Amino acid sequence: FINNKISKEISDVGARVYNEALMDLGRSICTARKIHCDICPLNKGCLALASGSPQNIPIVNNEKKLNKRSDLHLLRVIVRNNDDEVLSYQKSSSEWLSGQYELPTFTMYCSEENFKQYLQFYNLDFYNLPSFSTGITHYKIINYVLELDQQEFNDIFDEFDNYQFHRVNGGNLSTASVKAINL
Repeated sequence: FINNKISKEISDVGARVYNEALMDLGRSICTARKIHCDICPLNKGCLALASGSPQNIPIVNNEKKLNKRSDLHLLRVIVRNNDDEVLSYQKSSSEWLSGQYELPTFTMYCSEENFKQYLQFYNLDFYNLPSFSTGITHYKIINYVLELDQQEFNDIFDEFDNYQFHRVNGGNLSTASVKAINL
């Protein structure tokens, strides 16, 4: 904080873009298991680096953290158009990680009763799909991946007609969506 302000850059680029940039740094440069202070663009003002032991910050009580984790099973659907291009949608301002592009994603199970970040869609057959694990905040996530063409998607998910699809072109695609496509 400088004079009770985080940074003048927030007003220059906007809070959402600034926050996403910080999350990208945390995902790629300043990770929990490996840090790359030498290439970090924020290393000059970094209090963790100045402490001499940046790998020890923040101090985390893993016992408490493990007790708070919630199980979440998501279905991530790779939708392809007639040109075999992968389609995504842009998350609305009311959704988790708003503004990001993502594959259509549905909640299959959550150990939290009031989880409402994604629409619910449950099918036992989907538990046989290829999957990968991720995590965000206090969620332990298993991501199941289903690949369909656009017509199949419309037939299976006919009650969900709110998707405005865009071709995937890199850009601002969620990390979990990239992992699903690579799987």
